[in-house]
Amino acid sequence: MKISDIDDADKLVTKDYLEVVLGRLENKLVERLNTLEAKLNNQRTLVIVAIVGIIAQIVNAWILHK
Repeated sequence: MKISDIDDADKLVTKDYLEVVLGRLENKLVERLNTLEAKLNNQRTLVIVAIVGIIAQIVNAWILHK
């Protein structure tokens, strides 16, 4: 079957148009994933800082009780 055999062939999108639309979708997905990754990295950093702070307090308490 050829595209010209389809009744609505004039309403079908072209390959070029489809590539443009898919490219835009890919760009939006990449942008959102990058934003999500940045937020996760920020939260990970905050957790690490908090853990280091807790460990420092434990070490200080241990040193003072020696």
